[in-house]
Amino acid sequence: MNDVLENRSDRNRWINHFLQFTSMQEIDRSAVVRLIHCICITGKKELEITFNYYDEYRKAVNMVEQMTTERRVG
Repeated sequence: MNDVLENRSDRNRWINHFLQFTSMQEIDRSAVVRLIHCICITGKKELEITFNYYDEYRKAVNMVEQMTTERRVG
């Protein structure tokens, strides 16, 4: 668990990919290419953005939520 939290787990190296953009003020082409898998236009005023590593991100969020719940109970 400590390896995951400290980003030492190989399964979580994708986090380093996002950390490169933490101080970004404006999105540029490089960020779009690295962070976005695809953009689908679904209507005149609607679009759907699929981000790279979305599944990994959701798993990390779920793990943090689970740990928070366990600490409250325990």
